[in-house]
Amino acid sequence: MTAPMLIEAQQIDLETLVAAIAHSPIIVAAPPPPRRRLPAGYDEVDVVILDWIAAEGRRVAADLIRM
Repeated sequence: MTAPMLIEAQQIDLETLVAAIAHSPIIVAAPPPPRRRLPAGYDEVDVVILDWIAAEGRRVAADLIRM
């Protein structure tokens, strides 16, 4: 095969591949939405406050265990 014929054959194969993909039932799943830490209606400040309360609870519990 000469170079121009090789390029022409590759072009035809590429066109066939593009047509096959365009008409195929390929489905790509979307990534799952990010999981919420709290129900809808809570603001980020609520999350920060609740995280602080939980950290304080762990700190106090650790102090009680040492006693």
